[in-house]
Amino acid sequence: MRPWVGILLLVVSLGHSAMITSIWIASGLAPSTALFWSAAFGVALLMCGVTAVELERARGFVPLSVLIALAALTLFGLAIMPVSGFLTLIAPLTVGVVRWIRGRASTRRTPVVVHVD
Repeated sequence: MRPWVGILLLVVSLGHSAMITSIWIASGLAPSTALFWSAAFGVALLMCGVTAVELERARGFVPLSVLIALAALTLFGLAIMPVSGFLTLIAPLTVGVVRWIRGRASTRRTPVVVHVD
């Protein structure tokens, strides 16, 4: 199964970073606080995407604690800036919740067998 949450986060991160870089270069402005935080967020989201890929490969889904943190970030961002790039985080969050529900349901049906030698 492909690690879709991680892939979507990576796509959002790379798109965000490319957009911020092109705005900065095209404007010819000196680096500002807003540009710094936008670029830093793109890198931080890149790390989240790589982590999500690894978690999905290891577990088959992103853990609930990570999804709650992503939901909190998304809701906070949308509360501050309703029409912004934070809207793009809804897709990986939705995919993550659906896969978490399905992953939890499948692990409950799988019996655990312990071999004692």
